Amino acid sequence: MRVRAVIFDLDGTLVDSRKDIALAVNRTLKDLGLSPLPEKTIVGFIGGGVEPLVKSFLGPENSHRLEEALGLYKRHYSEVCTLNTTLYPGVKETLEYLQQVHIPVALATNKALSFTCKIIEHLGIDGYFSVVLGPEHVQNRKPHPEIVYIICDKLKVLPEETLFVGDSELDVECGKNAGVYTCAVTYGYTSLEKLVQSEPDFLLCSLSKLSLLIS
Repeated sequence: MRVRAVIFDLDGTLVDSRKDIALAVNRTLKDLGLSPLPEKTIVGFIGGGVEPLVKSFLGPENSHRLEEALGLYKRHYSEVCTLNTTLYPGVKETLEYLQQVHIPVALATNKALSFTCKIIEHLGIDGYFSVVLGPEHVQNRKPHPEIVYIICDKLKVLPEETLFVGDSELDVECGKNAGVYTCAVTYGYTSLEKLVQSEPDFLLCSLSKLSLLIS
């Protein structure tokens, strides 16, 4: 495998943002006069972006309150998105390694760009990324391959020279749709069973092992 660029997902791959997302969700539900949800339930809603997340925690019986809930959630999450969010072990070391071997790194996320930039700047990893793309940059969100195609074009690499690293079957599907190598990490928000079923090219239990794939 010849890799000339690496694309990362954010939530569940580079950062553990579960507590802050759950906090913002439950503050939103409280404002709406609705019952709170367990963190484990909320984690199952993460990955598709803000609107799918809000639709999921509202449920069909409260779908008529979507716009109100979206506004509340965005305000609450903006206030707490860096409160408890941390880097997973090995993330900074891996980004440093890729920088040292001159492999450009990009970020492809369904999280709104304002939240993404705030988080990566707070955690001190923003300087490692040559390209950062969110849902504002595409017409079709992951698992559509559009975001990967744009990144490859910006980095001037071919899909077959690119590795996409994520924590969900959505990320694996996106990578496969784009024709890039796919790597799923098992410590994120998706069960090992689902990841195995998605058939990524590689599975890693720790991001620090990534250097072994491209050394």
